[in-house]
Amino acid sequence: MYKTGFWNLLKSYIKDHKKIIIFFIAALLIFTMIIWLYSLPLAAVGYASVLCFAVALLFFIYDFYFYRKKNIELIKMFDTVSETIDGLPENRTFTDGNYMELLRLSHDSRLYEKNQMNSKFEQMIDYYTIWAHQIKTPIAAEIKLIKTDSANMDNTLGGAYFELYAAVSTGAENHPIITGATNTDGMFLLGSLTAGDYFLKEITAPDGYILLDGAIPFTIKADGTITTDSVYAAINHPGEITVTNDIIPSPPTPEPIDIHVNGKKIISAIMGDAPSDERFVFTITQVADENGTPLAENGFTQTKNITGSGNFSFNITGLTAGTYWYKVIENTGENENWQYSTDVYIVKVFVEETTPGNLTPTVSIEK
Repeated sequence: MYKTGFWNLLKSYIKDHKKIIIFFIAALLIFTMIIWLYSLPLAAVGYASVLCFAVALLFFIYDFYFYRKKNIELIKMFDTVSETIDGLPENRTFTDGNYMELLRLSHDSRLYEKNQMNSKFEQMIDYYTIWAHQIKTPIAAEIKLIKTDSANMDNTLGGAYFELYAAVSTGAENHPIITGATNTDGMFLLGSLTAGDYFLKEITAPDGYILLDGAIPFTIKADGTITTDSVYAAINHPGEITVTNDIIPSPPTPEPIDIHVNGKKIISAIMGDAPSDERFVFTITQVADENGTPLAENGFTQTKNITGSGNFSFNITGLTAGTYWYKVIENTGENENWQYSTDVYIVKVFVEETTPGNLTPTVSIEK
């Protein structure tokens, strides 16, 4: 604690200069003793002593004045608490100069340590500022839609329309944050998102692919990493959500079917019994329409023989879905005693896929 007040300064001055004062008094006593031992006139000694004391007192007053002035300037510095030492009192002695130089070195050292501390503190502030900025900086996430058929993850899909939502508590009103479709590269940029829980809804699937039947939840953590437990999504790259779609399976191709066109020959005689060993021939030929128009190219044809009255059957194979027309006639035989039928029968065969992979034929005969 610094000292103030005149008497405190006087005591401090005497304490600081006690060696000089003791030396002066001792010298005066020695001088007086020598004069007394040699029986010299004491009056001269007294005058000399008074004169020396007066000179010493003047020197004391003069030196004390500057001592007090220096102390006052230091007190003013203490009161202002300045970071500089530009206002130090002017040094009057070599020792004062050393003290001042020591004070300057101490100040420079302290200033260096303070600057070092400030630099480290600023670095720490910068570090935590960057860290906090990284936490608060929105994280960009991208979504890439990839189909999964044949495990071809390189086949990106455009045209998938999505809505992005922030996860909210049950019953809270929720609106999409962003909506959009994947581009030709299969990518839909969600934009800058802060840490939190979100989910995606697929509104329209890419052409030829199955629409996802549920939401795709995902979480962005404080460090920017993304996690999801959706069966439709995976995090294959930082900041990117890969969503997969299954291709719509092609319907099963039905196997061609075979049908039978059945007929019956009845013979009769004008008089008596008709012979039962006569041979008759019937032919079925594919035609273009119900009018029996011939096909541009040769189509299906088949011939059946029977003896006497009886049934016959044409076997048509390899039919797929569609409408087919056939013409059935009886061939004219060589026996002049028989009158062969000249009737023409048009057979319509309609084949349809009633269920995936299953064909059902309908056969109708028009004479």
